[in-house]
Amino acid sequence: MTANHAATSVTTEFLNFATLAKAFPAAYDAGKQDDSASLYSNMVADVATQAGLETAWLQAYYYKQYWLAIDYKLDPTTAGTKAKSYLDYYTVVAGTGANEYEYTGVVGLNTANENNLTAARNELAYK
Repeated sequence: MTANHAATSVTTEFLNFATLAKAFPAAYDAGKQDDSASLYSNMVADVATQAGLETAWLQAYYYKQYWLAIDYKLDPTTAGTKAKSYLDYYTVVAGTGANEYEYTGVVGLNTANENNLTAARNELAYK
């Protein structure tokens, strides 16, 4: 096979592809207009269904990631979080016999935080 013959073969291949590519938009449009086999409408329905499934999956994924982050930040055993700081403070105050005002304040703060977290979870869970 000569280099010239190979170039001619490739050129013919490109021309065949170009001819088919030019005909595709017209055939596609004609298929949309005369959809007797319902191929186009079935394809549109399948694509819409798939898009809905992917949207639902992403929403569930991000919802789960959100609650994982919240759970991480509110876990009193996670170092460096405010929840850990409050637990440490609560433990020290409760264990040292500090005055009742300080102890009651910490218990009240802890109860308020638990109530707010429960309310937020319930509200977001039902949306």
